[in-house]
Amino acid sequence: MERWKKLYRLFLEGYYENDKKNGYGIFSWKDGKMYQGWWLSGKQYGLGKFIINNESTYGLWEKGKVVKVFNEKEVALIEKDELEFKDFFSDSISKNLFNSNQKFSSPENFAINAGNILKLEMKKEYL
Repeated sequence: MERWKKLYRLFLEGYYENDKKNGYGIFSWKDGKMYQGWWLSGKQYGLGKFIINNESTYGLWEKGKVVKVFNEKEVALIEKDELEFKDFFSDSISKNLFNSNQKFSSPENFAINAGNILKLEMKKEYL
């Protein structure tokens, strides 16, 4: 008799390219944590919001790691295109990967193209 034990469940709603998260997406963990933001080659990359216990932290991710946490004033300036977030990347190559119109909020076409967005529930299960 096979016995399966569910360790955790993850949920992603977003874009995939070459079998990796790419573009805007929302990733949720079973414990309630959530990342809403931009991805590149399967890693958080660009502007994003991390939510834990209903508290949001806005930041800039590079290669899956936070390189800058923004305060409320900085978030508002970025949303109005009055603060250039790309200046905070640590890698000069990263500065050239993104255009400046990236925002913390989901892109306008994210909801419109819902039929083209991959909604994937991943279950990690072991014997």
